[in-house]
Amino acid sequence: MSQSREAITAELEYKIPPLVASGGCVLALDHRIPNGTPLENYRFYIEKAWEIMDRHAPDGSTQ
Repeated sequence: MSQSREAITAELEYKIPPLVASGGCVLALDHRIPNGTPLENYRFYIEKAWEIMDRHAPDGSTQ
């Protein structure tokens, strides 16, 4: 999350679609938000993750 928005997007696009396809996923961090992560990057991460999950959900709804 401390990298560019492009890097965040690439990582989420790589990881989320297979999880959704296998039955779903829970958006969470495995430990904590890394020190030095800009708040805007964290907010972008959350928004982008939901966008990707919504796009790949079988019925179009993840909530």
